[in-house]
Amino acid sequence: MLKRGEVVHMTVYEAISLMISFSTLIIALLAYIDRKNRQEKAIAGSGRILYTIFWLSFL
Repeated sequence: MLKRGEVVHMTVYEAISLMISFSTLIIALLAYIDRKNRQEKAIAGSGRILYTIFWLSFL
C-alpha cells in the first residue's frame, strides 16, 4: 500500500512502452479522422496533414 506523498517510479522499459502505445493510438486516431474526412470531402492532398503529423511524431 502506498503512503500519502509516495511516488511510484517507472522503469525505462515501461516509460518507452507507454510512449509507443500512446503515439500508436494518436496515429490510429488521426488516420481514422483523415479517412473519414476524405470520404466526406473529396479534396486532393488531404493526406498531407496525416503525413506531416506522422513524421513530426518522430522528432
